[in-house]
Amino acid sequence: MKCFSPKATLACVCLSLALGHAAQAQSDVTQPGDPIYASSANGPASEAVANAIDNTQAKYLNFDTSTGHTPPNAPSGFAVSPSVGVTRVIGMTITSANDAPERDPKTVLLEGSNDDTIAGYTNVANWVTVVGLTNIPAFTARFQKQTFFFDNFKAYKHYRWTVIAVQTDNGCCMQVAEVELLGSTLPPDVTQPGDPIFASSANGPASEAVANAIDNTQAKYLNFDTSTGHTPPNAPSGLAVTPSIGASLVTGMTITSANDAPERDPKTVLLEGSNDAIVGYTNAANWTTIVGLTNIPAFSTRFEKQTLLFDNYTPYKSYRWTVIAVQTDNGCCMQVAEVELLAATQSNPCGQTAFVTTPVDTAALAGTPATFFSKVNGPWTLQWYKNGVAIPGATKSSYSTVPLTAINVTNKYSVAIVGCQTSSVVQASIFVPSALKSLAVSFTGQGANGAPTFMEPNDITGVQPQAYWNN
Repeated sequence: MKCFSPKATLACVCLSLALGHAAQAQSDVTQPGDPIYASSANGPASEAVANAIDNTQAKYLNFDTSTGHTPPNAPSGFAVSPSVGVTRVIGMTITSANDAPERDPKTVLLEGSNDDTIAGYTNVANWVTVVGLTNIPAFTARFQKQTFFFDNFKAYKHYRWTVIAVQTDNGCCMQVAEVELLGSTLPPDVTQPGDPIFASSANGPASEAVANAIDNTQAKYLNFDTSTGHTPPNAPSGLAVTPSIGASLVTGMTITSANDAPERDPKTVLLEGSNDAIVGYTNAANWTTIVGLTNIPAFSTRFEKQTLLFDNYTPYKSYRWTVIAVQTDNGCCMQVAEVELLAATQSNPCGQTAFVTTPVDTAALAGTPATFFSKVNGPWTLQWYKNGVAIPGATKSSYSTVPLTAINVTNKYSVAIVGCQTSSVVQASIFVPSALKSLAVSFTGQGANGAPTFMEPNDITGVQPQAYWNN
């Protein structure tokens, strides 16, 4: 079996140690019920595409991959959006179906996309090759599972799995009993607002200071050192941070572009780690390179988040993040809205974990979801429960229910810091403004003809701090 993949858009200065992917805990990121789309509807209804991820031996069959199809032996497969969210996939399993071994996959292409949504197999503009598997060995038995691992340092929202060739050209089809995409959801950010953080210099506006880089908002950090007018020109700029949770094993980062001037966005970034005590950007005796990221793709929109993953096997107490080059040399600066350092935790350290905010009973209008919120004091793994049963994929700090009805409002919810604390049980209720006490603000607008325009009784509005205005 031979793998092929495109040239990486990121040149990662890292060493992939001989700790095979099989030794790492990986699980199937798909589950029955995930949105899945066949490459075509050319197959029996009883052997439709949903069978490919249903965790049974029921098969998916497509007649396009047939010598009798026009064109003959066309590719066939599916696109899927894992409901657990953004994932990094580093392997797959393929299980042969019940009959006719010539129909089994032999060459498979896996692609990923971070488009906001997909509604089919072909309607996404940006599919990126993750891996191609050629010369897959013939399956020696029916319902045999073969497992394949590969390098992948990028996370995606959607995946497209395509059979380019079957084991033997035949007059029927392609068939598969099950496909598993092996990987994991993204690890959490180890930084949090208030962590000790130091700018590379004070050469920037006080309102756009370094703390903005880890404040979980769109407020930006700006530094004038990275400017053609600085002496020396285009000097590096960045930050050093000591996550308050202690030592962590960072294996990824996210970078969110700021509000204006795309030429100021990072293009080349160096991440270093230290286990010394630091009180500034330059005063640690031992900074060790973790990864260098070059040719970071240009950000296509403002406040776009790019996720960059890499190998790292050494935990550190402090990190130094430095922009070596921006997207285009300019006369101003370097800017970034947010930097997240992603670190996986094997288990939650229960002596350190705590809820900062626990969910409360929440009301919502009939036919709309209710959203519960929590906040914890570190990058701990979370799990939401409904009526005492874990909700698949519900591992974020917030959880939104299905639209409320008179039947499902009886459900009870809680969230656990896995292996440690569990919140109290909370419940949703249907909000009826005319029946419940509430505090509301009513606004009267004015149309082009000067007539007042009043809010409706059930309209909902909000107020935001003036500091968030941008005018």
